[in-house]
Amino acid sequence: MFLLAAERVLQHLPPIRGQRWRIDGHTSDTLFLRLPCDLDRIGLASLDQTFDLCVEGSTVQIGVFTRSDACFDLYQQFTELLDQWLPRSDR
Repeated sequence: MFLLAAERVLQHLPPIRGQRWRIDGHTSDTLFLRLPCDLDRIGLASLDQTFDLCVEGSTVQIGVFTRSDACFDLYQQFTELLDQWLPRSDR
């Protein structure tokens, strides 16, 4: 359920230069995101971001290690929307 909600959240984040973040893979403790880029424009085919996951029962904690304001903004937008999409036991 978490991955389905994460995919849906990424579709609701604002596009960046016409591109959207997508899930590029995952492990039990990491979510890999990728944003396709214009190679000719910025010299990179894509930008990658990883979020650390801690899954315990029905609880998922998401963390990011960054000093980049842009990465932290992505993290905040992602987690705020995800909180709205995932079912909660306290609602």
